[in-house]
Amino acid sequence: MKNAFPQAPSIVRFRNTLGKAMLTITCFFEKVKYFLKKNFRLESLFMIIAELKKSMAEAELRRLTAKLKNTLPFYKTWSTVVVNKARSNARSKGGKTLWKRIEKATQVSSCNASGAKIECFSYIGAHKELGGPIAVKNKKFLTIPLVDYAKGKTVEYLQLSGIKLFRPAGKKVLMRQTETGVEAVFALCKKTKPQKRYPWWPEVNWVAEQGIKEARWHLMKGH
Repeated sequence: MKNAFPQAPSIVRFRNTLGKAMLTITCFFEKVKYFLKKNFRLESLFMIIAELKKSMAEAELRRLTAKLKNTLPFYKTWSTVVVNKARSNARSKGGKTLWKRIEKATQVSSCNASGAKIECFSYIGAHKELGGPIAVKNKKFLTIPLVDYAKGKTVEYLQLSGIKLFRPAGKKVLMRQTETGVEAVFALCKKTKPQKRYPWWPEVNWVAEQGIKEARWHLMKGH
């Protein structure tokens, strides 16, 4: 499915009000309220982001980080643990290319003595995490493949390969002429049905627990 960019970007930040680590989930989907739980509040968005900050950590983590002489090594190792977990989760989903693209797009985008930021620079990663419909952007229709040879291909690719496609008047489908008649190749639509969620982003509590482990290790090393 190509050019399947959701329309009307939404900005959603999921902040744990219990004071543990904070995850900012950024995505482009119109309906995400069903994903919110009581201990999260709606704020703002753009990909998937995890921000590791002392002020967002639970009391034990705040107590430990306050004892560190230098917090930069702590945020470096903590963010490395979290980004590796996110990549591992994506990799474990399998597949040939999609989850590998999500894994590659997940990076530590910044890290200093005040905190670290981990981002997935892929709208697909956000869509897999949250689910929901995919809506068209920049083009009139999404093209949904109806035959195996069209899967993962664009209309332009097939036409350059010698497959001539046409749209019957009043029909939301692209077809081709065959020796025995016609064949439907792509269905055309403005928006897909809601897609199933495939959660892969590290859980908030897990992130906080790893922060506590890393802080204790750095204190033991005298950092």
